[in-house]
Amino acid sequence: MSGVYGSWFKPNAYLEAQLGAGGYHYDSKRAALGGFASGHTEGYEVDTMLGGGYDLKYHSFVVSPIAEVHYTYVDINGFTETGSMAPLQIMNNDSHSLWTLIGGRLAYDWRIARTVLRPELQMGWRHEFLDVTRAIDSRMASGAGTVFQVESPSLGRDSLSLITGLTVRCSQHVSIFAYYDGELAADNSASHTMSGGVSVEF
Repeated sequence: MSGVYGSWFKPNAYLEAQLGAGGYHYDSKRAALGGFASGHTEGYEVDTMLGGGYDLKYHSFVVSPIAEVHYTYVDINGFTETGSMAPLQIMNNDSHSLWTLIGGRLAYDWRIARTVLRPELQMGWRHEFLDVTRAIDSRMASGAGTVFQVESPSLGRDSLSLITGLTVRCSQHVSIFAYYDGELAADNSASHTMSGGVSVEF
């Protein structure tokens, strides 16, 4: 996966954009009649994002309305399984995702000597406009029968995006950060991500 990212800043406002693409290799193996059926295929993904926000400052507090729009396209090539007595022919599969995020961020700059601690909370409403299920068409590799479809559970169109964390600015150019990023209250799914690291500005 590779991509490009760009941003534009003014004292209180920002815009950011991202474009990425990548190729993937998939291997599958499932228990079937008379043994295991195996398959191999390839696919690719394209991701784009455009977002922005505006910082409203009051003493050490920062309140920021934010908005983002994301689009993702995934394409997986069809393939024919080998092995077992009932291998399948899996058809080409693609999916589209277009979702928006509208919310706000609250941060506080706490100064201790030459160090700045910034606890931060961001919450937003995420809405999916396109695919909320994934369907796979397949048929018997022998050509017998007709095409049938298997559909995934619906993940719902709406969810709560929650990001919270702490950044410690040790100097003008060096910061340490730790964050939690969660997608909550969606139908049949939830995601939780922890991240941390050191940021060095040049």
